Amino acid sequence: MFVLPSAYESYGLVVLEALACGVPVVATPVGCVPEVIDGTNGTIVSRDAPSIAVSIRRCLRGDRSARSQAARAAAERHSWQAVAQQYLLLFESGTGSGYEQPPSGASRHPVRRVRRRGEACGGARPGADPAGACGRRHRRRRRPDASGAGLPQ
Repeated sequence: MFVLPSAYESYGLVVLEALACGVPVVATPVGCVPEVIDGTNGTIVSRDAPSIAVSIRRCLRGDRSARSQAARAAAERHSWQAVAQQYLLLFESGTGSGYEQPPSGASRHPVRRVRRRGEACGGARPGADPAGACGRRHRRRRRPDASGAGLPQ
């Protein structure tokens, strides 16, 4: 039996590792525990000692072979191949992420696209009015050459 009375786990890969070894798990509801532990392969408990002790005793009294098989089956549902297959299905469906395709020609990012210097207002383009359509005065910057000419002083 694997006991994880943790206050925080980012995912809790150790829980899946224990299940893969056929070991039932007694754990607090952190990380992947709520979606992996189903009652047949272990128990979800609160973080107080009496609750953990009761769950450990209950787990020791149950059918060890059945719990071990259930633990192994739960780990197989979360194997790298199974998870990769779920990601592929999600990407192929184009749904589930909450992301909608932008209209044709629009930016794919939800944030405002930053204009390059001189873009849209035409202020710093060669031959353009230095006071472009935006009304600001633009300077054309020279790129430095190998000698360093063109660098600000």
